[in-house]
Amino acid sequence: MLEGLAGNKLKTLATACLDAIRLSWHELEEHGTPADKFLSEFYRANHKYGSRDRHAITGSVFAFFRWKGCLEKLFEIDRENIPGPALSAALAADDPSCPVFPFWCDVAPDVLAAMDDPFKRIRTVTNNDMDLDVYDLVPDWMPEEVPELARQGWLDGLASHSPLWLRAQNITATELIRRLGSQGIQAERGSEVLVDAVHVKTPHAHPDQVKGLAGNFEVQDFSSQCIVWPADPQPKETWWDCCCGAGGKTLQLAASGGKKVKIFASDIRQDVLAQLKKRMLAAKFRNIEITTPLGGSLGEYDGVLVDAPCSGSGRWRRNPEMRWIFKREELAKLAKTQFAILDKAANSVRPGGKLVYGTCSVFDAENMGVVNRFLKTRPDFKLKPFKNPHDGTKTDGTLTTLPCHADCDCSFTALFVRNGGK
Repeated sequence: MLEGLAGNKLKTLATACLDAIRLSWHELEEHGTPADKFLSEFYRANHKYGSRDRHAITGSVFAFFRWKGCLEKLFEIDRENIPGPALSAALAADDPSCPVFPFWCDVAPDVLAAMDDPFKRIRTVTNNDMDLDVYDLVPDWMPEEVPELARQGWLDGLASHSPLWLRAQNITATELIRRLGSQGIQAERGSEVLVDAVHVKTPHAHPDQVKGLAGNFEVQDFSSQCIVWPADPQPKETWWDCCCGAGGKTLQLAASGGKKVKIFASDIRQDVLAQLKKRMLAAKFRNIEITTPLGGSLGEYDGVLVDAPCSGSGRWRRNPEMRWIFKREELAKLAKTQFAILDKAANSVRPGGKLVYGTCSVFDAENMGVVNRFLKTRPDFKLKPFKNPHDGTKTDGTLTTLPCHADCDCSFTALFVRNGGK
């Protein structure tokens, strides 16, 4: 962390932070470029920024987008005009230890650090008593699209950072935690049910810091692990992951089923399949086969996983910028696509077999909306209750995971079984 910067150095870094926010905002609105992708390209084009500078710039960009809704109530802001005090207000809520915070603010970071309420921090540095709450962290229409039981938990999570979660692989979680500890990275078991879930506690820890553990863990949020949990593949079963992406859930399926389960994985994107191949080799998994996107034509499977393309609203704690460009009308289009994929994939499930549907969304249209439509049009399927990985109780066949359950992102999963099995 940069400390004690003064004069021209502090001014230069503060200016760089504002420039990065403006450029990121432009790329987001014009091209839909996520902030992390923009920053990666930004740093490749600007080698002058050292690791400490990048930390300050990255923190500023994400803080701005996380608190953008509040800032727009307090300041005149647009893409070409971002007042420095607005960034200080965002950093007050997010991370007042950021070195550029004091450039526009004379409130001591230690004073703010003693305040648990980030909205109080914003009011303190802006000397403004305006009402601010988590509903300011998203566009006005969004909370209405989230089921009431999940709404507050989702919104509360948006006011904080996502932690790092790992899934132990080829070794136990206990052994992974021990080895991480030997490298100065503190972690703990994240669940009594999801026995491979590991919650990293060391602030700002990054997977690239970990040495000598290739193939022994995957970076995978707790909520993502919950999607695969109800699949419970058994030895000698065949499963099809029909939207496998880079393969995090594919690998979880393969690991949980043991060496004798066979996993077929497919995706229409060749770049993500290349990532899956690398991860398969690192983990030395020989029970995964990458197949055609029309993998269902190969025959019937004991189980099919549909990790459907979605809004990603459950990950907006991690990608706060994306909530500001998502449009309400996109929900119907997504739900239509999700249903079509689910309905088609269902044809490849054998009688008595399982069908798992998952999203990293909190919007009802993408979750229960799709589930209810599927149940109405496919009487050959029904929901199958399974153990809740949060607390071990029994679900009704669906599960919503929120930050309040395990300090994680959000996800939804449903388990169906096809009629006609033994």
